[in-house]
Amino acid sequence: MNINSKKIFDSAKTFAGSYQSNVAAAAALLESFGLKPNCKSTAQCDSVISECMKNKDVISSITKGIFSSYVDTHSNDVLKLALVGGNFVDTKGNKELKPTLELGAKDCIEMSSTVYANLDKPKAQVHTYGSAGVSLKAFVKPMREKAQGFKRQVMSRLVSEVKSQYMQACGFKKREADTSKEAITKSVKSSVKTIMTKLKALNDTKAIEVLEGLPSKYLS
Repeated sequence: MNINSKKIFDSAKTFAGSYQSNVAAAAALLESFGLKPNCKSTAQCDSVISECMKNKDVISSITKGIFSSYVDTHSNDVLKLALVGGNFVDTKGNKELKPTLELGAKDCIEMSSTVYANLDKPKAQVHTYGSAGVSLKAFVKPMREKAQGFKRQVMSRLVSEVKSQYMQACGFKKREADTSKEAITKSVKSSVKTIMTKLKALNDTKAIEVLEGLPSKYLS
């Protein structure tokens, strides 16, 4: 597969900028894969697209495109920090403090994984923040996690749309959402299980009791 990084980047960025699945952007991405519509089953279609998405250059270009879209819409997300008593503190709302370090969404996202992972290790040789790295990581972490969450959500929609288009190109009908009672019940059961796990982590006994009061068909 010949990788057109710019086309993949542009397609992913355009798709990410849409609140709903952007058919044209997904089609452009699919076209960049140069696939022939010759799959014999929907499972094979799934497999072919999944293999394309495993290519490190493809994933890199898509990720960069998604993050570029995110940065464009989060230009006001800027950390304005000052070093006070060996720790970084937020200067927003404090006129007496002047920022000594400013990091935008782009800076937080592009901080190398090695540096980020070691910020809370004062003696690490990969950064120069020393013990202040611990407080810095506390500010950077939510910025990175918010962007990562956006990427996961967009990636899921993008892969789903590309697979759907490829299946149609191969002569298969577009996948329709399963709205049967069994499917909906299964979905509710899965959601309840997820919520229950989080409530147990929070030790919220009252909320847990409420969930446990649901009909047994919704409980694992």
